[in-house]
Amino acid sequence: MFSSKGASISWLCDRGDQPGGPGDVAPGEVQTGVFYNLSRVRMADIIDGTSHTAFFSEKLRGRGVPNDPTDMIMMMNTNSIDQTYDECTQQDASMAMPLMHQQRWCWALGEVCCTTYNHVSGPNTRMCAGMGFPGTMTNMAVQVPASSHHPGGVNLLMGDGAVRFIADNIDLPLWRALGTRNGREPVSAF
Repeated sequence: MFSSKGASISWLCDRGDQPGGPGDVAPGEVQTGVFYNLSRVRMADIIDGTSHTAFFSEKLRGRGVPNDPTDMIMMMNTNSIDQTYDECTQQDASMAMPLMHQQRWCWALGEVCCTTYNHVSGPNTRMCAGMGFPGTMTNMAVQVPASSHHPGGVNLLMGDGAVRFIADNIDLPLWRALGTRNGREPVSAF
């Protein structure tokens, strides 16, 4: 699919609100989304309810332009969702080392940054990856937000099949709650 600005987009599945890499997360953390490597999540496991659980969202795949908001920026590795968010938010994109300029092909790698998105940060924010795990992205902290060229937000497919337009300025705790299947967080109108 192509947006009105010509950059290709795709729909990616939600990994939840954890910043961990494929298949596993940092010690002591658990997967909170529905889709992840070797997931055995059943509909009955979605305690928060399918109308309050994100399944898929739009994700820009990049235009090959340095420092484009669809590029992923390297950052120091972190150990929690809040550290990942804080570290990525503080990065100066003009000074940071970009991880990839063109994500159109990276889905073939099967890595979290290329095939899924997470709810660490709100929609249309920057994408970052932690350093320190050569040759693999396992347990690497990543912030991979939903993104689109729609003015002010992204489309989100909920577990019940409803498509919702989510504003870029959605309250971060609410956005994170929508990314989990079993967090029992209160979800107000969105």
